[in-house]
Amino acid sequence: MRDSGVEWLGEVLDSNDAHQNQMMQLLSDPVKAKAFSRIVFDLLSQSDNAN
Repeated sequence: MRDSGVEWLGEVLDSNDAHQNQMMQLLSDPVKAKAFSRIVFDLLSQSDNAN
């Protein structure tokens, strides 16, 4: 159990920093960014076709 909301908030912010770092690593590499954008496009296209 957490002692306070401040500790919980710190954990959330640390997690957010880690996700931001991963996102910047992905998007700063043009080859990986293109592959990622293709995956997102395909997922959105499949979702659109399902409806």
